[in-house]
Amino acid sequence: MKNLLILFLTPASLLAEINLKVALYPYIPEGAEAAERFEEAFEAYCLKKHHLDVDLDFELVDTYGSPQSALDYDVAEIDLCVIEALEREGEFPLADISGMIKADLTEVGGATSISEKPWARKVVPHWLCGQFLICRETDKKLAQAASFEGVVDALDPAAQRFLFADLWGSGTLGEIYADAVLDLYGLEEAKLHLSELAALWAVNATDQEEESAVAKAKLKLRAEAVLAIWRLTQELRPEHRRNKVEIHDSEMTYIYPQAFEESSGSALLGYSERMFFVETEIRDKPWDGDAWPIPASEILVRQFPFGLESKGTPTWCDAFVVPEEKLTDEKRPAIEAFLQFAVSEEGYRLLQISNSWIESPYKYLLPAYQEIVDAAVIQKHMPLLPEFVAALDSSFPVFDYEVYRGMKLAGKALEGILKNP
Repeated sequence: MKNLLILFLTPASLLAEINLKVALYPYIPEGAEAAERFEEAFEAYCLKKHHLDVDLDFELVDTYGSPQSALDYDVAEIDLCVIEALEREGEFPLADISGMIKADLTEVGGATSISEKPWARKVVPHWLCGQFLICRETDKKLAQAASFEGVVDALDPAAQRFLFADLWGSGTLGEIYADAVLDLYGLEEAKLHLSELAALWAVNATDQEEESAVAKAKLKLRAEAVLAIWRLTQELRPEHRRNKVEIHDSEMTYIYPQAFEESSGSALLGYSERMFFVETEIRDKPWDGDAWPIPASEILVRQFPFGLESKGTPTWCDAFVVPEEKLTDEKRPAIEAFLQFAVSEEGYRLLQISNSWIESPYKYLLPAYQEIVDAAVIQKHMPLLPEFVAALDSSFPVFDYEVYRGMKLAGKALEGILKNP
């Protein structure tokens, strides 16, 4: 007891500092500001709750293109679409971090199926992600359109009823193609088809080999799915309908949601965080800046149907992993504290808010835990969050590396097709 009392009264200056280097999902809106805010709060939390002097170094790092780079960090956030290949090939030895947190994964987006995977004890899920069709509940023609033909019929560029969507880039196009194949041919056929595409593409392909794989993939893409995607490009605003992938502008991430907010008869196809930009657009207008957060009753969120109905949509899960060699006796307490804080209500809130000093729209990133989705403070600022989570119900999680590679190759092939239809 005496030793515990001495430990409790030890000044922070006498504690051994633990340097913790963490790679964070890089595509959080206003991510640098959020990371800095998180660092300060976590370090204070460690000192107060765990009596640890931790110096957290958060870095926004794209470990998805090169997962091996995560080995440079004590904790890294990766996309689970690559983990099976990394485990199978032994390139990425991960520590068993099971038991470090206690939380219920949301029963959506395939998150609960993680427990069935052989690598389940080596990951702590963080975010879920997927593409959604977003429209206004008052727009009855769009709101009631359950099929692809119904959605296309409800849109009409000539009448200023546009689709705002990022239909460029191999990653996005591959994801949308997978969604189309899933709706048109079913889950098992879609996975088989995408795996067959991946077989055309060597893992470490040279530029020449990749070019050959793309040419072969163009001949194997399902014509009905390709036609559906091409037809969607015709529902875009004329200035967005460029079919020139080399001039694709990442700023469209912001422009499309802003245009959707200003165009009452249009639809938005994209990730849930697009709503952050919609609400930011509303906030910044002096005449209706208090009209956010948008009530859930005003917006309809659902999966995009590429056939007679939607049969699901590809869902991504980002999770924290710890390289085996980093889980030392010295760093284990700080790593465990970080994982607990990261998936706590406060940890999620710090990454969702866009400004810590004034009331601001939340970012509509989707937590992987039901208790966070249900939290009152979260739903107060993101009333549409349950709608997005529910829309992932019949999705399929992209955990299979070959399916992921097939999607990427399909996207590269579609770039050429849409550029030169």
